[in-house]
Amino acid sequence: ALDRPQHVNVSIFDVAGRRVVVLEDREFAAGGHRLTWDGCDAAGRPLSSGVYLLRLRTDEGEESRKIILLR
Repeated sequence: ALDRPQHVNVSIFDVAGRRVVVLEDREFAAGGHRLTWDGCDAAGRPLSSGVYLLRLRTDEGEESRKIILLR
């Protein structure tokens, strides 16, 4: 949830630190939002099961989380 309109970048990285896909990179309105990742890379190829890192960047800062993709 965003308390004010701002630019948001949500990217997925593999454990080696390579960006595999950018989910969003645009302005978002204030309020709640939900994103869904289909488990594919930027070219649309399915990725293998494993641990990935999700990075959320906004005007207010950055947060990263480990996520697990299960196929």
